[in-house]
Amino acid sequence: MIRWICLFLFSWSLTLSAQDNEEVIEKILRAIENCETLEYTLVMEQRIGKEMKKSRNYSRMSVDGPKVYIRQAFPNKGVEVLYHKALLGEKALVNPGGFPYINLWFNPHSSQMRKDNHHTLLYSGFRFLGKVIKALKEKAEGNFNEYFNNITKINWKGREMWKVEMQNPDYHFFEYSPRANEKISDMGARFVVSDHKIKEINQLYSFGESGKNVIKIPSSYFKKAILYVDAESYLPVYQEIYDDIGLYEQFEFQNLKVNPKFPSSEFTKNGPDYNF
Repeated sequence: MIRWICLFLFSWSLTLSAQDNEEVIEKILRAIENCETLEYTLVMEQRIGKEMKKSRNYSRMSVDGPKVYIRQAFPNKGVEVLYHKALLGEKALVNPGGFPYINLWFNPHSSQMRKDNHHTLLYSGFRFLGKVIKALKEKAEGNFNEYFNNITKINWKGREMWKVEMQNPDYHFFEYSPRANEKISDMGARFVVSDHKIKEINQLYSFGESGKNVIKIPSSYFKKAILYVDAESYLPVYQEIYDDIGLYEQFEFQNLKVNPKFPSSEFTKNGPDYNF
């Protein structure tokens, strides 16, 4: 009888823990959804080929559009990018911060804009990561702990965080026949995976049409991920993403401001402290 009671209590505690973990994930998704504007410095390491490339950008953005302003501090100090489709059209305005000393216009998916970047500027902020987490949550239906296998409270840089560890035990690559006129960037968005990874594993030259009848696509965005989630804002301010090879990318959001009010001149050519 005592053994049965102990087993019952142990089972109940595991169920309660799973419920608590699911609530943490729900709060993260709600926090991401409630972000309308953001201001932050983003410190990045992204695997390009066999090398981890480091960069540091200051960004302001609004999810409405989206509208995005980026100023790079490293490695190309002084480069600025402004994207506001309703005002400027489909292309981004770029101040190269040097030669040829004139403003340039590039498609956000172009090779110039995506050089050494896993993501397009259209994925600035947290919304795409939110889609990745939602996709994993749907896959984990009825088996939550297998995919969200460790959620614990930690102290990181003097702040209380939730450390969220996620995994895809069935991570693999599948063969896919592209639709007519379907671009690599379209596939990444449709399957909620990295279009950069698709381009890389298929040895493609651009994010446009593949020109192949069959290509390989990863089954999910990551094999394993570790997030440090601010215990107050519930936003994932530090992210480590792993694929089949190892560390794929690492992001840290510093000096994050959530839903700041921007002046009316923001996201225009005459925006505050812009140099276009």
